[in-house]
Amino acid sequence: MTGRSTSARRRGRPPLVKPDELVEAALAIGLEQLTMQDVAKRLGVSSQALYRWVGDRDELLDLVADSFVARIMPPRMPLEGDWRAWLFDFTRTLRAELLTVPGIAARGLTRFQISVAFVNLHERVIAGLVAGGVERGRAVWVAEVVGTGTLAWVAREQGLAAAAGGRPRADADARFDAYVATLLAGIGSSPDG
Repeated sequence: MTGRSTSARRRGRPPLVKPDELVEAALAIGLEQLTMQDVAKRLGVSSQALYRWVGDRDELLDLVADSFVARIMPPRMPLEGDWRAWLFDFTRTLRAELLTVPGIAARGLTRFQISVAFVNLHERVIAGLVAGGVERGRAVWVAEVVGTGTLAWVAREQGLAAAAGGRPRADADARFDAYVATLLAGIGSSPDG
């Protein structure tokens, strides 16, 4: 605990906890077993004080989602006609980041889909697809199919690795690449495609 936090406690006020400190504590604990009491303990504050900065566990998980999305936001737009290669690269980045946070892919299939950060990411991917030559209505569909598919793949991959004592399959990268390549190839024969 820092001196600043200790002196704030002595004056009867809880120490100031920044959102990035909340996120760091949540990730260190792990999303699957995350409790507000554990976060408070890790930060050296009371559970009551923690609720001054974050309303509940779901709000804390939203902060984690916002932080996570900032790490995976595509930095560039594709060239005209290059949307498949661009999207393939994005799915690799997404998977790599998802694998660093156990439980986030499964959470991403439900709650995170309504966060502001997720909506911004979704719009950025749609904008990238449009920039790459995909009609907007179809781009929305492609983003949903590939995004949801990637989250589901990683959630399953993490579940299987956990069941195998934390060991991922030796060919996990190649299997994921083949999965995404199949998805992208199938998009050509999809509705409106």
